[in-house]
Amino acid sequence: MAFDVLNANGGATPFSVMATNVDTGVSGVVVAQNYFAGTPSYSKLDDKLLFTAKSTAGDTVVAVVNLQPNKVLPNGAASVLITQAKWGTWYAQGQRVLLGTQAVTETLPGLAVYPNPVQDQLVVEWTGSSAVGLTLFDAMGRIVRSVPTTPAGRAALSVVGLAAGTYILRASDGQRTATRRITKE
Repeated sequence: MAFDVLNANGGATPFSVMATNVDTGVSGVVVAQNYFAGTPSYSKLDDKLLFTAKSTAGDTVVAVVNLQPNKVLPNGAASVLITQAKWGTWYAQGQRVLLGTQAVTETLPGLAVYPNPVQDQLVVEWTGSSAVGLTLFDAMGRIVRSVPTTPAGRAALSVVGLAAGTYILRASDGQRTATRRITKE
């Protein structure tokens, strides 16, 4: 998951809290018309989102909103969790598997992506005879490059013109999918 606080009017409030599932590419506005730019926080089960907001009385509060199963859209209205507070954070012990930042184990056979970091052109290779499609996503989950390929086992993906930063490459043959985190210099 990735978060951002979108301000469409050049610095003045209100803000919108947005989330993106980098594995599926689904993006959405979780909270609109928020008056605080801060980092929201998922619950341990990823079914709620905590954030700083203003109550209807104008007080600073920590609010919570239930999330739909896609984890990027709200399920109902937000409610006040803690009054006279801000910058709430969920804490949990344990390990979380982040598929958007780690290779998925049941993936395309022999998938290799190089160079990484990349400057101009990314080379993607795989074994097998399946045709593989490549999709490159930015941090907001938007598709910035897409290459349908053939069973050749190798494809080149130009990153010329993209801003420096982190991207997610998804390679899929329709039955199996692999993701890799790519750094553009």
